[in-house]
Amino acid sequence: MIVKTRDPDEKVLKLEALIRRLPRHHLKLADLKSELANRRSGIRGEKSIDYHLTFLPDKEYYILHDLRLQNGLGYYFQMDTLILSPYFMTLLEINNYSGHIVLDHTFEQLIQFTNHGDKRVLPNPIPQLNRQEAQLKSWLASRKFNLPPIEPLAVMSNPSAFIESRNNTPFSQQIIHSYSIDSKIKEFQNKYHKEIFSKNTIYALTKLFMNKHTPGSYHPLREFQISVREILKGVHCPKCSFLPMNRTHGTWTCPSCKGVSKNAHIAALADYILLIGDTITNPQMQEFLQLPNRHVVHRLLSELKLKHEGGTRYRKYLLPYSLIPLQNK
Repeated sequence: MIVKTRDPDEKVLKLEALIRRLPRHHLKLADLKSELANRRSGIRGEKSIDYHLTFLPDKEYYILHDLRLQNGLGYYFQMDTLILSPYFMTLLEINNYSGHIVLDHTFEQLIQFTNHGDKRVLPNPIPQLNRQEAQLKSWLASRKFNLPPIEPLAVMSNPSAFIESRNNTPFSQQIIHSYSIDSKIKEFQNKYHKEIFSKNTIYALTKLFMNKHTPGSYHPLREFQISVREILKGVHCPKCSFLPMNRTHGTWTCPSCKGVSKNAHIAALADYILLIGDTITNPQMQEFLQLPNRHVVHRLLSELKLKHEGGTRYRKYLLPYSLIPLQNK
């Protein structure tokens, strides 16, 4: 049973928005596109894992995706997927690596040989899984829950990845292909027979997990050390992506393809939310949308019927996150 679905991928939305809003020859653009490609690849891997998890019996297993909890030190730890049963728990760390993956015991590392002949060292997922396991046990103990056996697994979601173990690597049993999840869970089921959690306890625990889950926040400007001043302002043309469109007589017009739009500014405001923040003043909106005067801004704000806070002089308008999906339709 899926108790918690995966959170909407904020990282992809923010990277897409930032790439749209940077000059074509910006020095960080290639790095941003590479990061976006990696994240999209990760999403494909997660979807592959989700398919294989559908073969687990609904009434025996409780699945929580993207669970992010605070540990006792005030820091957060996040689990790609947590599978809970009355007898044990399983932690899944999902990787969408391709090519030839060698597990090297001597240096406890993963070495990737790509189809293009390149070689690079990949992060070993097992130490991270072990840290997650320790933090999860501490989290459960601090709330007086019995501690179940926890089995961490690093799952390679790319079915074409060739995994090879060098020197009988101890952690090789913890690194599996996605299509092996079902058989691996059955192996744990045959291994553990002592009931740790009753049905009522599982219900209480999953409810607590959901209540304590805190979604993370991604800040690409901070990560890539890009200033807000570098972000291109204006409204993109929904037909040809030209920037900026012109606002005349209540309509956005594109100088490049001559396309027109009544609400192209919605997508621009969505970019503003993703990259800058969810509150905006009249002057800030005028500058970001490149509007001729504050009266046009006032009309747009009236049409959007945004909630606001503060007096007339220092009024801030609240931009709802419901604006964001509109840019992708």
